Amino acid sequence: GATSAGGLCERPEVFDPDGLPGLVGDYELIGRAPGSAVAYAGRSRIAPGDQGYRLQRDLGGETTEGTAWVEYCSPDRYPVLMFSLATPRGPLQGRCFLRTNGDNYYLLSCYTRYPDGGDAEGLEAMFQLSGGD
Repeated sequence: GATSAGGLCERPEVFDPDGLPGLVGDYELIGRAPGSAVAYAGRSRIAPGDQGYRLQRDLGGETTEGTAWVEYCSPDRYPVLMFSLATPRGPLQGRCFLRTNGDNYYLLSCYTRYPDGGDAEGLEAMFQLSGGD
């Protein structure tokens, strides 16, 4: 599934809110839901939480909330942001690969899936906004 890498990833037992400096913030979002050919756009917000991050997504006035956490994958232990959002269709699970641009803002490339949605996979890209936007 989208939130499992077949045992190749490990979630730390203790959440470190400074594990990915600068990740918290607001993001532009574009995506395509699993099994759909229709694209969508909106905004996301990543905020610190108790055992991970809080994730909020706004698509045209419809707000969904969930949690996100970091897992470290492969022998190189590269970070992957995993998430689960409570949507009207059911929980949307995802895994995001992270990189930064020249200004050190995060760019997230995500694969999404509904647990009961078979093999259908969706895509999301999130572009971090500067503090003034």
